[in-house]
Amino acid sequence: MKNNNGFTLIELIAVIAITGIVSLMMIPSLNNMLSTNSTRQCEYYAKAMRTAAKSYIQKEGPDIKEANNGSYPSTYIISLNDLINSGYMEIYKDDRTKINGANTATPIIDPVVTVSFDNSSKTQTYNVRMFCFTTANRLLKSYF
Repeated sequence: MKNNNGFTLIELIAVIAITGIVSLMMIPSLNNMLSTNSTRQCEYYAKAMRTAAKSYIQKEGPDIKEANNGSYPSTYIISLNDLINSGYMEIYKDDRTKINGANTATPIIDPVVTVSFDNSSKTQTYNVRMFCFTTANRLLKSYF
């Protein structure tokens, strides 16, 4: 009498092939998810820069006014370093620094906030300008 307690070679090959096909279908979806996550991190950092710039102007506004003969200049540029050195922002940290041994941090290039003052209506407009790149120098998002 024959003992049939194991899997045949064909059954094992079929399971391995199906597992491989499912894995290949998941890779593009996973890459898209990681790219979307980096883009969202850049968006949140840009929004945080705008909020920090508003706080910066509230605190430093009298000094800016005084340096400009009692009125605000038409535009005032606040760099990310100004916000970090004044304690309004932290340095950008990408939480995905290594995936499969490759560095995938998202560098931010040229981040500034331009504040436009309208002295007649006493309003301010805040525009964030920065570029977010992947390590392969692919532009993720730019803000103007």
